[in-house]
Amino acid sequence: IIPYGVNLNITVKYLVNSTKSHIPNAIIQLEGKITNFLTENLTLSQYTISFNTSLLGIGIKTFTIEAQINLYETQQLQFLVDVRERETELNLFIDNAPKNDGDTVYVQVDDFINVSVVYKDTYTTRRISGAMVSLEGFGVFSEIANQYYLNLSARDLTQKINSLTISAQLYNYSLQNIHFFIEIIERTTDLTLFLNNDDKTVDPVIEQPITSILNITVKYNDNISMQHLSNSTIQLIGNSISYNFTENSVLKQYSLTINTTSLTIGVNLFEIRAFKSYYETQTINLRITVNKINTLISTESGSSYIDTELGEPINLSISLTDVDFSEVIKGAIVTYRWAYG
Repeated sequence: IIPYGVNLNITVKYLVNSTKSHIPNAIIQLEGKITNFLTENLTLSQYTISFNTSLLGIGIKTFTIEAQINLYETQQLQFLVDVRERETELNLFIDNAPKNDGDTVYVQVDDFINVSVVYKDTYTTRRISGAMVSLEGFGVFSEIANQYYLNLSARDLTQKINSLTISAQLYNYSLQNIHFFIEIIERTTDLTLFLNNDDKTVDPVIEQPITSILNITVKYNDNISMQHLSNSTIQLIGNSISYNFTENSVLKQYSLTINTTSLTIGVNLFEIRAFKSYYETQTINLRITVNKINTLISTESGSSYIDTELGEPINLSISLTDVDFSEVIKGAIVTYRWAYG
């Protein structure tokens, strides 16, 4: 067994069987994929031939050596030469840092990853040029100065943890694979809450009268660049209801308008959840207290006392005012009680 591309030296000793002495001037011929005569070395009392295994190609080759000379018995010897692909190794670098087979690389969604490999001949340690080097599913590497390069965008990776394989091969050299993982780290985010235009991020609590309109606005940003995260999913989630926010790309925010008639009187608990792939999910716990409308009952005279003579009819006129909305209440059912019934 011998690798491709190295010299194969074949040496034969042709001896008198009884004395073990060298037989000079014999015709020693190699027959097979290479056919030639062996050269005699009288000093070493032997016959030799040498050639490079690149002349044989990869695989098993059969050879026969025949030795003959007048007055001596002809001898034949058959043997096999198994030429193997040259052993190789593949070295991986991610952003110029060496990585081993099975290593995990952590990147963020907006990162670009510089992947490079060195494909080397194990015997000579020399770099192999002209090889086919590819990243499965992503294309072929470019060769620069006997090193292979590929730039990869993290946005092209579809999984949170991505399993990747690089293959390198050149004819007459052994195929090498190296396997590694790229894990996409969620980018940190920032979520700001506004209730009726007031910043309520720190204290997400509000009281509203029934029938009032509540405007909820959130800003969901990348925490590093502080850029607006478009096409995110923003939801208001309650015990039995769920609302989706609408994005305003001009104002770079998400908004939702709720009529409190859709809520119950008292405390309503919600979770605001902001989600986007590869970004940190943010939540805010919101408490909305819906109150009954505050009212004011007053007489038309403005006085709380009425003076009258015994037996005279009493005319009582009152007005009902919606304090929360500063409106007169109409169509109400009004009853009264006094000491005599």
